[in-house]
Amino acid sequence: VVAGFVADRTHARTVVGLSFGILAVSLTSLALVPPQWSGLSVLYLQSALLAGAAFALRGVYYALLAEGGLPERLTGTAVGMVAFIGYLPDVITPYAWGRLLDTLPGEAGYRVLFGSLAALSLLGIFLAVRFRPTAGEGGTSCG
Repeated sequence: VVAGFVADRTHARTVVGLSFGILAVSLTSLALVPPQWSGLSVLYLQSALLAGAAFALRGVYYALLAEGGLPERLTGTAVGMVAFIGYLPDVITPYAWGRLLDTLPGEAGYRVLFGSLAALSLLGIFLAVRFRPTAGEGGTSCG
């Protein structure tokens, strides 16, 4: 809900970029900080930050369609394509991560896993910064 309010007052791309930034920082710290340096409270904080950023992303990424000036008649097709691409990792990643962790068991595998997710988050920041709303668009919402 907070992400939606911020997107309405700024741009959805701002919320997307900030969310990817939170993900990148959290995932990088999970990849680099030795487990013995952080306690259970740090893990809880990381989990809350990751979940909050992920839900913020999922709450506003369709608003990018309006910001980008997509014609209304193409919205259904675009939503279908975004959903397919956006939710495909939910199908693929459990298998891929399982294979990764079987190949690199323990701490090394988790470092690669979190590091690769951090790299994808950096790509998300780059794309959010490069995204240009159509002329005259202020903050917009999905509806």
